[in-house]
Amino acid sequence: MKQAPADAEALWRPDMLDPVVLSALIDNDESLGVLDELTVVRASLEAAMAGLADHAEPAAEARALLAGSGPARPRRG
Repeated sequence: MKQAPADAEALWRPDMLDPVVLSALIDNDESLGVLDELTVVRASLEAAMAGLADHAEPAAEARALLAGSGPARPRRG
């Protein structure tokens, strides 16, 4: 059987967002450090997404909803 190079273990990185890996990390984290780190990451992502949303053009459905709350339009008639 062919043996893997010594540095092969150093190259392998678990997918930290994989539900199984994440669950195992949280289940075995007595200090709650993983949850603390996830909270920081989540807050950073939410802030970044909110910033992007402020500069994004609204979707068609949002424009349709907002159209009714804009300035009064003259009635046709």
